[in-house]
Amino acid sequence: MGTQRLTCGQPPSRSTSNQVSPKREDHSQFTPLNAESHANLPPAILVTNGFDPLRDVGHAYAQKLAAAGNDLTYVHNPDLTHGFPQFTRYSAACDQATTELADLIKARIG
Repeated sequence: MGTQRLTCGQPPSRSTSNQVSPKREDHSQFTPLNAESHANLPPAILVTNGFDPLRDVGHAYAQKLAAAGNDLTYVHNPDLTHGFPQFTRYSAACDQATTELADLIKARIG
């Protein structure tokens, strides 16, 4: 499968706009991206996908977590969609990515 392990300086290859954009300045209720601080957070595994409306926001959040010195594992699956674990029954790529994610979580939490 085409899983890309990215450093936080690399943007995903395609660009989409943020799908949720209320007409007010405080968006913190929609995304932790807008929190005042990203420092001293617990270890995180963050996954984005090429066909995911949250991909760009997820990548930006990964950049903020990394810049704040957090323990972050960022995985980008360029050929998958949001909610890919739901499709493991129908897609070998989704099944493989879900297995890899489960293995990653198991390795991180023991």
